[in-house]
Order: sequence, then structure tokens, then C-alpha cells
Amino acid sequence: MGMDVDAVFARTALENIQDIVGKLPHGEREIICDEIIEFQDMICKKYGFPSAFKDKERTLEDINDDIDKVRKDINRLKNE
Repeated sequence: MGMDVDAVFARTALENIQDIVGKLPHGEREIICDEIIEFQDMICKKYGFPSAFKDKERTLEDINDDIDKVRKDINRLKNE
């Protein structure tokens, strides 16, 4: 049985990205994480696979808007 070299390299690349994201401080990984999510979504759409996210109708912009709302609520609560 032959080795699927492309699949091995792809898995290694994904593991490398996973390690990078895991090592970045919380405030510094937002941009790279957004790009990873967008790339995953593009690949899934291109090849007809379901996205890793259940709520497929929401865009990354919608999710970021929700995150901003939560941050504002947290800041408001801290100041009360």
C-alpha cells in the first residue's frame, strides 16, 4: 500500500498551524484565526464539504459583531 504523501504533508501543515495558533497570546491570534476560518470555509465550499461551523448562514463579520457586543457589555459591567 502506497503512502499518500500529499495527505501527510497537508496534515503536517495543519498541525504546524495548530501549534502556531496555540502559542500565540490571546490578543495576537485574532487575524490569523480569522484567515484560517475563511480558508476552511472556502475549501469546504469549493469541494462541496460542510463547513466546520453549524451556523453556516452567519458570516465572519456577523460573528465579529457579536464578539464586539460582548466586549462592550463586559466593559460596561466593569464600569458599574
